[in-house]
Amino acid sequence: MVDAARRVLIRGNVQGCGLRPVLARLAAVHHWSGSVRNAPDGVELIVRGSLLPDEQLQALISANAPPSAMIDGYSCDPTDDVIGNGFQIADSITTGPLTAPLPCDRAICTECLRESFDPANRRYLYPFTTCAECGPRYSILRAMPFDRLRTSMQMFEMCAECECEYQDPHNRRFHAQTISCARCGPHLWNGRGDLKNQAALESTANALRSGQIVAIRGIGGYQLLVDATSSSAVKRLRERKRRPAKPFAVLIATKAAAHNIAHVSLPDELQLCSLANPIVLLRQRPSSSLAPEINPGLSEIGLLLPTTALHALLLNLVGRPLVCTSGNLDGEPLAYHSEDAEPQLQSVADLFLHHDREIVHPIDDSVIRVMAERPVTLRAARGIAPLQLSLPRPSQALYGTTIVACGGHQKGSFAVATGHQVLLGPHVGDLDTVTVQDRWDESVRLTRELLEPADAATALACDAHPGYFPTQWATERCQVPHVVWHHHAHVVTGMIEHGWLDREVLGVAWDGTGLGPDGTIWGGEFLRATATQFQRVANLRPFCLPGGDAAITDPRRLTVSVLSQLDELTTVDTADLLQMSVSEVNRMQQTLDSRFSPVTTSCGRLFDAVALLILSQAPFEFDGYAAMRLESACDQKEPGAYRFEVQNSEPLQLDWRPVIRQILSDRRQGVFPGMMAMRFHRGLAKLIIDVAGRFPNLPVVLGGGVFQNQILVELVASLWPGDRPPLGLPGVIPPNDGGLAVGQLAVCLATNASKET
Repeated sequence: MVDAARRVLIRGNVQGCGLRPVLARLAAVHHWSGSVRNAPDGVELIVRGSLLPDEQLQALISANAPPSAMIDGYSCDPTDDVIGNGFQIADSITTGPLTAPLPCDRAICTECLRESFDPANRRYLYPFTTCAECGPRYSILRAMPFDRLRTSMQMFEMCAECECEYQDPHNRRFHAQTISCARCGPHLWNGRGDLKNQAALESTANALRSGQIVAIRGIGGYQLLVDATSSSAVKRLRERKRRPAKPFAVLIATKAAAHNIAHVSLPDELQLCSLANPIVLLRQRPSSSLAPEINPGLSEIGLLLPTTALHALLLNLVGRPLVCTSGNLDGEPLAYHSEDAEPQLQSVADLFLHHDREIVHPIDDSVIRVMAERPVTLRAARGIAPLQLSLPRPSQALYGTTIVACGGHQKGSFAVATGHQVLLGPHVGDLDTVTVQDRWDESVRLTRELLEPADAATALACDAHPGYFPTQWATERCQVPHVVWHHHAHVVTGMIEHGWLDREVLGVAWDGTGLGPDGTIWGGEFLRATATQFQRVANLRPFCLPGGDAAITDPRRLTVSVLSQLDELTTVDTADLLQMSVSEVNRMQQTLDSRFSPVTTSCGRLFDAVALLILSQAPFEFDGYAAMRLESACDQKEPGAYRFEVQNSEPLQLDWRPVIRQILSDRRQGVFPGMMAMRFHRGLAKLIIDVAGRFPNLPVVLGGGVFQNQILVELVASLWPGDRPPLGLPGVIPPNDGGLAVGQLAVCLATNASKET
């Protein structure tokens, strides 16, 4: 023990998680005097007393930190600061560069949930119950450090009872920045304004029980709810939302309910019950009472537990699971302003439930899928984003410059490096419409305002495709943005996931669409890559996309293209296989022969063609649906595999024609579609193992939207030889285009650093 004054800086995701109150309680137990406060670089603890040696003091803090705190490191230094008697939580430091991560929104904790249903508790039935460890964070944040006066909770002045709890070191709400109650906090009202709080809540529940569609204002924006057991209600939601097939998520009250609906492993349950509160994709039980229209043709269901007390109270009143989907028309941005929601959603919702806590940063629900016992982010949003990343510091040429990486056109997001921190922003959506593009632009601006001075210099990184909105946005703002090839960015994102930026890897970049340096559409690539360079060493055999983007939703076009490369098939054969007229096939083949049909090596598009041949269903209503249907159809007991032929060219060409011939043979023999689907997946996994074996010294990373496929990822992981270099599976950074900006940012940083060496 030493009696000295010390300044301890605690770095990491440590604001907005209840760490300051924990340190104040530790100070009381150990009779320390001093203070604790938020600072731009973390949480600063200044203490005097009988202190442990530095390492033991750090271990004590780590052992007592709240579960949601993520401590990255400490610095301990002697201090000459004058320390009086007692210990206080002091005002935050607001000057200096921001290095502390932006806090993420957190779902209601178990204790707050219990209080919401306790008639003896003063927060009984209060929809906005939170404490120091749970509740909104990023969605209400105006500035850092995270304190109430810099959030949209500033407008709610604490009542005497909340103030007493806030000042009490022994209370769970000691210095809880979102503290409120029914007397002093946000309140509810229905769309007409004639019902408030509990009456509005009960009216909403009655509407849901009667099959109506309700729009409620959640943490990050409006959500559309409907009875998940009613086919007619779900069909009506699909019609009004203009969403014919994309699956809906389902809100459930307890993890026991999840087990009744789906097969839930321990890793699944950990994600489902985490404070991040994502939608978790699970394999649905056939006996489930949910309406089949929720996830037509799919075996997976997306489930999430209540994010707030409002969700939990509604579920309790309704007494059944609820569809819970984004409050928007398909292709439009999430509604989040109470005054705009009704005009935006009046054609969808029968009833509205509003609240008056302002949403500063609209944010959708995150989506997670556990693969090979590893959580994989499919959509980084509420609870996960902004996602703090570990990347090298900018080179001297870029020091003091903010770098914005713009990502891709689909699953729009962005990444920012300020020189003090690097983060991936939240998912915004596909950037097909002006309104979503405006929302993306606003999200970039607001996030930058949180991180840096307004006059900071900016460098931009973007995709090479000139038709992508983020590329056009970057080009308008920067004469020479740093252009990063799509599939190189996917591979580098996988390298960041595993801390391999300093290594050469073999990247498997499989997705639906991405422009390649040769002007064709890539998507079935093996790249030998570093953080700055890549070489295409293998790719799927090319085929044409008749009609370009039209082939994505009409896979008959793709399938005609693929079958046209089998010399033994006539036009009549193709027409019979696809149940089309000969004239239709001839028209598509004429399009194939024109110079307006782009060439692709896309594995995602090959999935579309194979899905049509195996499942005999078309069209597919959205990009990726065919692959989802094919994965859902798999009979996982089937041990067989279709064989791709590897042609020893340079680069290696991976010929899928033998696979198509095997599928056609199996069709003629009446093989069950589930067996064929599994043979295709296993064939792809074996192809990855085969090609990787030709580069025996390189670790392998998987990147691109195809690796959202659980069966494929788990097959590769299970077949991976133990004597090979490591296999880098997808993880916290989305493997799809939602993580593309991270790779762009890393390539930009690494390329500039290499120019200075």
